[in-house]
Amino acid sequence: MLEKYIIKRYIKTISKPARTGRWHKVPHITLVYSFRLREGVKDWDIAKIIQNIASKYRLVKFHYDGFEIRRGNKGYVFALKIKPSYELKKLRKEIYREIKPFIAERPDVMEHNDFDEDEFWFHATIGYRLSEKSVNLLKKKIQSKYEYLLASALRITLLKKSKIRYEYDIPTRKLLNRRKALSRKYYAEMVKMHREILQIETPQRPSLSSKGRIWFISDTHFELW
Repeated sequence: MLEKYIIKRYIKTISKPARTGRWHKVPHITLVYSFRLREGVKDWDIAKIIQNIASKYRLVKFHYDGFEIRRGNKGYVFALKIKPSYELKKLRKEIYREIKPFIAERPDVMEHNDFDEDEFWFHATIGYRLSEKSVNLLKKKIQSKYEYLLASALRITLLKKSKIRYEYDIPTRKLLNRRKALSRKYYAEMVKMHREILQIETPQRPSLSSKGRIWFISDTHFELW
C-alpha cells in the first residue's frame, strides 16, 4: 500500500551515500529465516500450512517506528523498526511452530526463529552487509529523519531462491501461485477487500448515474512529493 512506496523511496535515496553492502528493492518483514524443505515435502505443503493458519486472521496490523541499525555476522543491518501487534506476533509464532517439523533450518538462524513473541526482531531491512563507514554515513543521513507509518500485513510470501513460489492473500483469503501473486487483477482484488475490511469502501458502489441524489467529497489530503 502507500507505506510500501514510501519505504521503496527510502531505499532508493538513503542507499546512495553508502556504496558498500546490499540493498533490498522490495520492503518486507521476515517471519521465518532461511530453511530448506525436508525430503518428500513440497512447496505446496508449506503453502497450505500457511493458508490454514493465516485464514484465522482478517486484519494484521503493525507500525513502522523509526530506523534501526544492528551488527550482524557479516556486517551491519540498516532497517525500519517494526512495532508488531499481538496478531502479527502470534501469526509468526504459529506459522513457525507448524512448519518446523517439515523444514531443515540453517544453523545460524535456528535460535532467531525459535524466539518467543516478545524476543523476535521484527524489522524491514533496507540494507545489509554494510561496512562501518557506510553505517556512519547513514547515521548522518537519517539524523533528522523519523518515520512513523501505520500498516497492515496483506500477503504472506513463500520464497525459494528469492523468487515467489506462493503467496497467501490475507484480505481475500486466497492462496496464489507465482503468476497470480504478480497479477494486477489479484492485487486490485486484495486492495478492494482490504478497504472493505477497514470500512472505507462499500461492498457495492452505487451507480454515479443515479438521479435525484447529491454527491459530495470532503477532507481530502494531498501530499506533494
